[in-house]
Amino acid sequence: MPDPVRVLFLGERNAEFLAAKLRRGGYEPLMRCARAKSDLAAALDGNSEIAICDSVFGDCGALEALRAIRERGLDLPLIVVSGKIKNSEVLAALTAGAADHLTRGNLTRLNAAVARELRRERLRLESRCRQAQGMEAMGSLAAGVAHNFNNLLTIVAGYSDLLLSRRVLDQAQRSALEEIRRAAQHGGALAHQLLALCLPPSTSGLQPPAKPAGRRRRGGAGRP
Repeated sequence: MPDPVRVLFLGERNAEFLAAKLRRGGYEPLMRCARAKSDLAAALDGNSEIAICDSVFGDCGALEALRAIRERGLDLPLIVVSGKIKNSEVLAALTAGAADHLTRGNLTRLNAAVARELRRERLRLESRCRQAQGMEAMGSLAAGVAHNFNNLLTIVAGYSDLLLSRRVLDQAQRSALEEIRRAAQHGGALAHQLLALCLPPSTSGLQPPAKPAGRRRRGGAGRP
């Protein structure tokens, strides 16, 4: 059974000719054509898997198409299939990012070139999928660390509050405890920020230690 492939053809002629070549290679091309620069933007909005262009220069030539592909950040391989052209023109197309260049008089490599580019694109997608899975795993790990870290800081903040509630503290002891309390609060805020980067806000469920009420306590507590 032929493999369907979504092809964006850029040019004024030879679309059917190239489609027939692809069918003989075991593909079922789903062709979308752009014959002028005004058609290019709409054509690139589609979900084509590969582009074939019949010229290097011109409003809908390879150079213009490759520029538009780069500007949109698309992963769309483009193969140039043209008549006999100068080596400098071939080099210009390849330097601009064309995946390959073939002449219409020798298309023996067409299906192999298409297969190669589709395989490369599939490998790129698989690599991105693995990266996304790795980032998800790192996010889950970071979220767990943030939760545990915040729990430890909550204990530190709680014992600091307990000690600060005592009246038999000299000024140095009270200042040290308040500094510990402020550090716990700052660490809790950092843990909260870390979790916010890892999980949607609605699912974080993390609350940093409450802000210290040290000044109020200091005013209410008696001196030793």
